[in-house]
Amino acid sequence: MEAKDTVMTLLQIHTKDPDKSFLEAQAEISFRAGYEEGRLYGKQESLLNQAIINQQVKDAKQEGIREVVEFVEGNIPKTLSNYVGFWKNWQAKLKEWGIDEPTNR
Repeated sequence: MEAKDTVMTLLQIHTKDPDKSFLEAQAEISFRAGYEEGRLYGKQESLLNQAIINQQVKDAKQEGIREVVEFVEGNIPKTLSNYVGFWKNWQAKLKEWGIDEPTNR
């Protein structure tokens, strides 16, 4: 909203509330318009900030998963005794995370 949109004529103000002075009525209109504009801007900014935060959380989670996969694949021996329990569960976890094949095998 532009400042010019908040300006009323003396006739409009008098018709709206004959007991208010011109300056009081004009200030009320301008304040209301500015408040509404600020409220809408704040809401848009809040939605944008939430979208940014959501993306950062998603990126951090993916980075954490990548680090876990790298560590497990690079540091835990794949012996027959380990395979029966851990590696079977590990393959299920990779599938849950949507990882078909770790990159460092």
